[in-house]
Amino acid sequence: MARLFIRIDFDGATSFGPAKVRLLEMIDKCGSIARAATSLQLSYAHAWKLIEATEHTFGAPLSS
Repeated sequence: MARLFIRIDFDGATSFGPAKVRLLEMIDKCGSIARAATSLQLSYAHAWKLIEATEHTFGAPLSS
């Protein structure tokens, strides 16, 4: 089975790829960062850093 993953690299050495996408999908599915992090076997702190990096990359909060 072949799979394709796409990562977008931005100026300033930031990127948006499969790990951040999966985290956002799990937050939507689980309803919280803590539960999403647990389901992905990430620490809450690491998950939060990924979210902050994504917000910084896009220059806007991910939710209101």
